[in-house]
Amino acid sequence: MKTTLLYILLVLTTATFAQSAADPMELNQSVQPPTIVMTTFTSNYHTRALWTANEDNTFNGSYVDESTNMGRVIIYDERGNLVAVENELHNNAYPVAIATWYIKNYPKEKFTIWSHYDTNDSKTYFANRSQETIWFDRNGTYTHTVKKSSQLITKKS
Repeated sequence: MKTTLLYILLVLTTATFAQSAADPMELNQSVQPPTIVMTTFTSNYHTRALWTANEDNTFNGSYVDESTNMGRVIIYDERGNLVAVENELHNNAYPVAIATWYIKNYPKEKFTIWSHYDTNDSKTYFANRSQETIWFDRNGTYTHTVKKSSQLITKKS
């Protein structure tokens, strides 16, 4: 009986990790990135990742950071150059304006906020919903929504 419960817990934990790691982007099937991408990632992060490819020839390495138990996504171009880093955030690690906006617009919905740092040291935030990603600027002000199915972008009015 204990073995069965442990097995069920393991399956649920694995499913939760897969969902968490997939949250930052609408992911395609797992892929093997170019060798240069794998070499760069492995030398910098010393962990395994779930790899996906994007339409813009970038590759996402998604994993859970063992020190924080939070999701991370490292994004590289096809030459192994770092494009962006995304981190799942604790509730107090992002501007209050984001929570205020989200609760006002989706009052009964739970949400997870991610930070997005690009190579220009530009910091933004986002939250994934089932069919869209909602983006906020570095101050927590809503900027736009990207529909996942059609990649239609809705700008702040």
